[in-house]
Amino acid sequence: MTVVSALVALVAATTPASESIFDGKTLDGWQVKGDGKWTVENGAIVGRLNADQGYGMLVYPVVVKDFTLRLKFKVDDGNSGLYFRAERTDAGHVFNGFQAEVDKTMATGGIYESGGRGWVSQVKPEESAYKPGEWADMTIKARGDYYAIFVNGSLVTSIIDPDSRKSGEIGLQLHGGQKMHVSFKEMTLKKYN
Repeated sequence: MTVVSALVALVAATTPASESIFDGKTLDGWQVKGDGKWTVENGAIVGRLNADQGYGMLVYPVVVKDFTLRLKFKVDDGNSGLYFRAERTDAGHVFNGFQAEVDKTMATGGIYESGGRGWVSQVKPEESAYKPGEWADMTIKARGDYYAIFVNGSLVTSIIDPDSRKSGEIGLQLHGGQKMHVSFKEMTLKKYN
């Protein structure tokens, strides 16, 4: 074995594997909180909410530190978000912490801090790779203070934020007070902690 092949084998052995956090058939491993309805349809998690309802969440109840999360999403109605490194409030269905914006606008892929500073990083429309009404790929990377979000393979957010939380849960959001219809699928998580 050469030195190069030995190094490649070492890196492969120490690099964590991605795991599927949604089996495409059930909501096993997830917790439904708040209003709205979460179902599995055609291999996707689908969230729906009426305009007269409050917030709804679908929580992956595992505390994660450094990670890479990959998924596909589609927004038919409303303003959703994907929470990460977040913590639940006393209400149980409301999160404080970062969320990657998931909606029908070019703001998709920005970072909003619920229960905190509000917008931390917004996507400029000219830098957006999002196509409303279509399935989109999203990758979220968090390493210490560094965050990167890719939409359809393009880097749309890249920040260093020492004031952010360093661990927390993942959650899918149904924004209260509006009609919601959003779908998520092919979700994989690679944990580095």
